Amino acid sequence: MFSARGLNVTEATAEEHDRAMAVVQVLTHFQTQVLGLALARLSKPGAGALGSDKGFPLEESLKFTSPAYLMDLYVVGRHFAQSPSLYGPIEMLNPQKDKVMGVARDTAKQLSEVISTGDQERFAAMFEEVRAFFGPFSEEALEQSSYVIDRLVERS
Repeated sequence: MFSARGLNVTEATAEEHDRAMAVVQVLTHFQTQVLGLALARLSKPGAGALGSDKGFPLEESLKFTSPAYLMDLYVVGRHFAQSPSLYGPIEMLNPQKDKVMGVARDTAKQLSEVISTGDQERFAAMFEEVRAFFGPFSEEALEQSSYVIDRLVERS
């Protein structure tokens, strides 16, 4: 029944499941929530960000949107349109959460330093590290995301 509906059943131990969900859910939800919270906080008047006391509201960002930014906004908006009582336990009860979020925090700090210092060489090295990780999957990602972007552009 599952296969007929295009679903794949993967047998795993509880530990294997938690390890996978730490990346597939905890890391993904964490980065989605960071983006959502950052956008919400940048929108507040007097936040002092972006050289303006009026903040940077969502509506203003949409005037300058790119298809990739719009896709991210749709994912973030979808996430926060749902229940915190659904997402909280998924993240908070995963035994691998601290390890995954620690890597995310450390990576964000390193990347922030590279961008702040304008270190193009280190930036390129990090870029190549991720490119090597994705390998041939990058072509599929480019193809699939281009399809979604084309559909978004058609709707505008």
